[in-house]
Amino acid sequence: MRTLSLLAVLPLALSLAPLRTAPTTAVDETVLLDQWDLVEISDAPSGYGHTVVSRSGDGDDALFTTTATQKMRMNRMGTSIAIEVEMTTVEDAQGRMVSIDSLQKMSTQETRVRTEFEGGVARTTTTTMGEARTVEKPVPDDARGAYWIGERTKEMLDTPGATATFKTWTPEANDAIETTVHVIGKEPLFVGGEKLDVTKVEATVHMMGDITTTSWIDAEGDTVQTSITIAGMTILTKRSDEAAAVDAWLHPSEISPDVFARSMVVSDVLLPRSRHADRALLRLTAKRDGYSFPDLADARQQLLEAPDARTVVIETRRVVPEPGTTGVRPLVDAPEELRPALSASSMVQSDHPDLIAAAKEAVGDERDAWKAAQKIERWVYENVTDKNMGVGFASALEVCTNRSGDCSEHAVLLCGLARAAGIPSRVAMGLLYLGGIWGGHAWTEVWIDGHWYALDGTIGRGSVDALHLTLSTMMLADDSPAQEFAKLVQVLGEIDIDVEELGFGERTVPCDPSMVRVEDGRYTNAMWGFSVAIPEGFECELEKRRAAIGFEEMRLQGKAADGKRVRIELTLLDDAYADSVGERLLDQGAGTRTAVEVDGRPGTYVDVADKRRTARVLSIDTGGALYVLQFDRMDSAEQKALFDAVVASIDFDVSHN
Repeated sequence: MRTLSLLAVLPLALSLAPLRTAPTTAVDETVLLDQWDLVEISDAPSGYGHTVVSRSGDGDDALFTTTATQKMRMNRMGTSIAIEVEMTTVEDAQGRMVSIDSLQKMSTQETRVRTEFEGGVARTTTTTMGEARTVEKPVPDDARGAYWIGERTKEMLDTPGATATFKTWTPEANDAIETTVHVIGKEPLFVGGEKLDVTKVEATVHMMGDITTTSWIDAEGDTVQTSITIAGMTILTKRSDEAAAVDAWLHPSEISPDVFARSMVVSDVLLPRSRHADRALLRLTAKRDGYSFPDLADARQQLLEAPDARTVVIETRRVVPEPGTTGVRPLVDAPEELRPALSASSMVQSDHPDLIAAAKEAVGDERDAWKAAQKIERWVYENVTDKNMGVGFASALEVCTNRSGDCSEHAVLLCGLARAAGIPSRVAMGLLYLGGIWGGHAWTEVWIDGHWYALDGTIGRGSVDALHLTLSTMMLADDSPAQEFAKLVQVLGEIDIDVEELGFGERTVPCDPSMVRVEDGRYTNAMWGFSVAIPEGFECELEKRRAAIGFEEMRLQGKAADGKRVRIELTLLDDAYADSVGERLLDQGAGTRTAVEVDGRPGTYVDVADKRRTARVLSIDTGGALYVLQFDRMDSAEQKALFDAVVASIDFDVSHN
């Protein structure tokens, strides 16, 4: 699995989080605030924040400049992801914005955004990889800058329960976003062993759902600490000295939590043939009272019922075009609502010569839109050759150039190539089931003859199975980039998922832990249609699913007839991962492959020798699934007889009925 980059939403949250309030100073003073903060992610020091507020001019002619810099690192499946954000806002004495300059770096390339405000219009230019694009949007008369909002917040601190709503322009959303500030009241806060009397304030950003930051502000009006929980992680900023703050960036803690693990959902069973599932019945349960599910219904997902306030049941399906409705490309005279799905942007540079050439290479002269989209999916799968977790969120042009990244890079490139080929497209983000967990993932949707159809460039199988749960779709347009992430943030880390049944064509398979049992001397897994005898004297241990991708299912431990202890492990794989996982198991060492037949299915085993002993790995391909049995000792006639007896006992015709 190439996981979704959750990090793309964090610059927005962090830039809005500290509603800084500067002290009142004499007019001849230039610097009003110069503060360093230590950034902790779930208690692990991970970076810093640095905020400088200065004033030029006096009275009504004064200009206030706020520069906020955040740098932090996160662990994602063992890879360190660096996030660098710097934002400079200039506003006048009335809080009206003059300009905003921001710099973001979450990949090998920087993205620069400059917004100039004049005559009630925001003119925003985004520059990525030398490509500059400009859009204009109206600015509400009541939109104000962060410094002005901070001063109004300061005036409220002595009034517990006071509430006010402000609008401020954010370059991530490229829009004026409402923020509600609520004064909770005074409370003690211990910082570095010192007790401070502070005021607790909550600031809620309203953007396709609410994101709330809690701040603790001292008597001088300076923010001592902020806290925000997003995608299952708590990000804490604490006022600090420069040396400690910078050290947290240069030498981040090795125990910094895994951003992927914090947002994943652990399944109670290892689901069978997940990439072949045409239908899935999912029960989603909120982890806390008061949680409100966003609307998850779309062309692939149908809400069936909501049995209580914390539960919804939905059906997800594999959806492909009906014969004769596969469309033609390029799409001409597209309706107005589809224009963003065909347009180039700073993230999806579908008008760049490199993307146009790659799209032509992928589709050739194919005019059938669905067949062309499938060819593009396959091209992305095969040509993004450096599958790695070290990229935060890269544009289509960067991925096309570097051929590197995780699922979000595959999805954005597929989107860009589809648009370059004249096929409307957008990026979908949500959760993908794989190896016992639901993890963040991104894929692509294409519009053909009035409907959206999903493809996945990371997996490359020509359509998307039912175990892709869509949480948000994004055009990645320059006029509203971050707002499209907000729906995703509402769900990540907030729900549990139980799969009640899977459908494969006309066949339905119930999914329940009771389908896996150990009784009458056999291990039986009715979901996978597999059963094997437990040798006499052996103990059977079922693998407990955990917060990590894993295909191990069961192990047997006991002694062969020669008295030597033998461990037998069972691994269950979708065929989609047979090459990457199954072959790796077979290729653990040198050895001749031997073909065998197991209950009418083709199998292969190889003996893997080291200085101590010889192990045997048996792989059985049933078409759509791979079963791997590993025997850790295969040195004697008695151990080989044990192998023969176990293999002879395997039954692939187990029914769930």
